[in-house]
Amino acid sequence: MSIFDPILTNAEILINGYYPNDDDYRYYLMSLVIRDSINEKKAKKLAKQLEADLRRAQVELERAALEIQEENAKAERESDAQHFLNFYLGLNGFSKKSLKEKLIDRGFTEKESQHAIDQCGADWKKQALKSAKWKVERYDFLIPSIRDFLQSEGFTEEEIEYAIEHCGTDPLDQVAKKAKEINEKEHCSRMAVEYMLLQYGFSKEEVSSGTERAGILWKNNAFYQAEKLIEEKPYSRKKLIEALMERGFTKTEAEYGTDLAENHWERVAAKVLTKYEKRTGKDGSIPYAEAKGKLEQEGFTPEEIECALKANGLSQIALALREAIRWIKENKEDLQRKTPRALERRLQVQGFSEEQIDYAMKNLDWRVLGKRYLMTWLAKANRRPAIALRGLIAQGYDYPDAYNAVVDCSAIWGKTEDDVRTELDEV
Repeated sequence: MSIFDPILTNAEILINGYYPNDDDYRYYLMSLVIRDSINEKKAKKLAKQLEADLRRAQVELERAALEIQEENAKAERESDAQHFLNFYLGLNGFSKKSLKEKLIDRGFTEKESQHAIDQCGADWKKQALKSAKWKVERYDFLIPSIRDFLQSEGFTEEEIEYAIEHCGTDPLDQVAKKAKEINEKEHCSRMAVEYMLLQYGFSKEEVSSGTERAGILWKNNAFYQAEKLIEEKPYSRKKLIEALMERGFTKTEAEYGTDLAENHWERVAAKVLTKYEKRTGKDGSIPYAEAKGKLEQEGFTPEEIECALKANGLSQIALALREAIRWIKENKEDLQRKTPRALERRLQVQGFSEEQIDYAMKNLDWRVLGKRYLMTWLAKANRRPAIALRGLIAQGYDYPDAYNAVVDCSAIWGKTEDDVRTELDEV
């Protein structure tokens, strides 16, 4: 093997590998090798140089191929990103932020996603408008909800304002429509409706103007609520008006609804009294002052109270008598509370007039009561008939009632009624 063989081999590799068709260049190199072959050292140096050139050439080629491959891959991914971007833009409106998130979710890098967005040339205001219209048409979104949705999607304030202004929806019409929907369900006051509308995000001005545009008859709602309240429990006219005003109705609306719902307040007062008697366990025995006070507390007028008491068989005169009887029954063992004077004071405290007290006193059987009083009193201290008579008169008994009561107790002294009469007449 000649010393020139490695040189020729390397030269041929270089020539055949990269210049396979350039015969002139190949022959040129071979001539250089033959010409310089006399110097073996120089030949080896040339062979090494050729090998180094070959390696550099290979590295450069590989780098160039890789760069071309990367550029092709980049161009292909950018094309894919643009394809997906155009697909989304063809659907509902998207903001830059939401599109970027979708591209990243598809596996594109943030840089690739941003490049596609920058190159797409979309009108983002129109995208916001497109999204707003879709929400209105598909889901009947209210303006505040549209605003919240567009903000969450990442649209700018300028884009949002443009969309709301051009989406073809009047906020006042939406308020009026929502007010009517609420009214159909609740039949409440304007104040209550406006409070609920504010919760949807409308401004105070929009709520006020939109509610006015709804044209709701608030007086009719007051009537509806008045009937509903009366079903729950009896009210006086005054209390019912107050209850309606607490629910946001004006005084005029409350009065209208109250008078339309009920005009027989004396009957309502009678119901209140009957219900109170049952609740307190005083059926048929409620004191006059307590009954009157209860109805006054409920807001009934004096005329309504009087009618209610009469409707329940509780006229003032009858009540005075009933109170007297109740008082006597409750104080069977207390002598001082069973006397005419004590009872008269009791009725005065309860608010009965002199006429009513006189009626009650005359309709009590004081002869029987006097007898009971004496029997209790004489059982504790033995007194002669004449002393017993003076004792009853001192407690307020009329002379005839006291006289007859003492005669009725003749057996206590072991005497006949005639003997007692004779003794009393002598006094």
